Amino acid sequence: HQRVRGQQHAGQVEQPVIGREQRHARGVSAEGVGERCDVGNDAGLVTEEEIKTIPQKLDFPKARIIVNKVKKAHIASTHLEVDLSDLKSKHGDHSHSHHLTYGEIENIIHEADLSSKTKTISKSIYKILAECEAKVHDSTVDHVHFHEVGNPDSLIDVVLAGYILSKIHYDRVYSTPVKLGKGTVKIQHGTYPVPPPASAILAEGFQIAEVPDAMKEENIELSTPTGLAILKYLEPEFRDGWPGGKLLGHGYGAGSMNLDGYPNLFRIALLEAKSERTGSEAVNLPYLKGEVMEISCNIDDQTAEKTGWCME
Repeated sequence: HQRVRGQQHAGQVEQPVIGREQRHARGVSAEGVGERCDVGNDAGLVTEEEIKTIPQKLDFPKARIIVNKVKKAHIASTHLEVDLSDLKSKHGDHSHSHHLTYGEIENIIHEADLSSKTKTISKSIYKILAECEAKVHDSTVDHVHFHEVGNPDSLIDVVLAGYILSKIHYDRVYSTPVKLGKGTVKIQHGTYPVPPPASAILAEGFQIAEVPDAMKEENIELSTPTGLAILKYLEPEFRDGWPGGKLLGHGYGAGSMNLDGYPNLFRIALLEAKSERTGSEAVNLPYLKGEVMEISCNIDDQTAEKTGWCME
C-alpha cells in the first residue's frame, strides 16, 4: 500500500520560515510544496507557470502538476497535485507501481534541464533519504530500493522543492516543532506505528510536538519521509514564534485530507531579518568619534595634599 499523500500535512497554521529565515509548526510533507508556490508568488520569486514546467524538465512529458486554490478551515491556500496518468518517458514506464532506484533518480536529475543549484539541492535531499533507507534495512546507499519515495510523483515533489529553494536565497531557516502523527500507517512493508522507521530516523535531532487533541483521527501520519528529508536538508533552528524582521511574503500549502475544525495547512514565510550593524557596517553619522575611559573610586579619610601624590 502507498501512503495517502496529503494526510501528512495536518497541523497548526505554522511551519517553516524561508528566505532570510524559515520555520514551521505542523506536519511536513513534500506535498506541502504548495505553500512554497504561494510564498514564491507573493514574494515574486517563482510563478505557477515555472512550477508546471518541472515534469517536462525531468523528461516526464505526460506528467502534469495541477495547482488548485482551495480552502482548509476557511483559509485560502494552494494545493498541488502531481497527475501521473499515462506517464511514460525515455526512462521507461513509470507508473505508481514502478519504484525508482537511487541510481535511476540520480541519473534523471543529472540529465534534467535544470540549474546546477536545483540539481544539487534535489540530489542532496535524495541522498538523505537513501542514507536513511540504508540504515533502516542495514544496507548501503548503492543497494537502496525506494518504495513510496521512489515513485515519480515523489521525485517531482523533491525537485519542485529544490527548484523553489534555489530561487529563494535564504540565510537561515527556523521551524516550529514537528508533528509526526499517531496510530498506525500502511506502507510497502506492512502496517507500522507512526512514525514508521524511516520517518523516525529522519526526525532524529528535531524538536517534536504532540498531536493536538483537536485531531480526533485515530490513525494519522502528519509528516512523511520526503517532507522530513526536505526539512533535514534545510537544517532549521527550532523555536516558537517568528523571528523579528520584515515580512516579504507568506503562503499556505494544503493537504488532501480534511480535519474537522483543524486547518490541514503548512505555512511558510519569507522574512528579511533586522540588520545588526556594528563596526565597519555601522551607520556613518557626521560626528567626531573617539573613546573615553573613566576611572572612579571613593576616597575616605584622606587629605587633598596626600591625594595629589596618588594622582602623580
